[in-house]
Amino acid sequence: MDYLKSQKIIHWLMAIAIMIDLRVAQKFGGEMELWDRLESRADHATMGLIITFLFLLRILLRYRYGAPSLPSSMPKWQVTAAQIGHYGLYFLMGTLMALWLCIGCISLILYRLYVGSKENGIQDRGWEGATHP
Repeated sequence: MDYLKSQKIIHWLMAIAIMIDLRVAQKFGGEMELWDRLESRADHATMGLIITFLFLLRILLRYRYGAPSLPSSMPKWQVTAAQIGHYGLYFLMGTLMALWLCIGCISLILYRLYVGSKENGIQDRGWEGATHP
């Protein structure tokens, strides 16, 4: 038994999408124009959504069709280590995506609170005269 062709395609699509997303995210550390920063964040969020969708599809296919069995000659400790590593990676990727979703929701709430305070005439006096270190 081998992985389905669709599982292999999803695997490589995720790998390519993650590499592209990391390249886009590298730009955030440097100086950027505002329009470029907003465009890059939109690209980063879009790639994150694509990777999340592919991840969920991959989990679904893995659950439905399983994975090929490991060789019977493989020592038990290696089988256990392979399973821990595999499910550990799924756990870490799922946690990263859940955190990404939480941070996105929190930042949206904070943005709406900030814009709402500006529209209601509340001034942001705490940052007047502040300088960046």
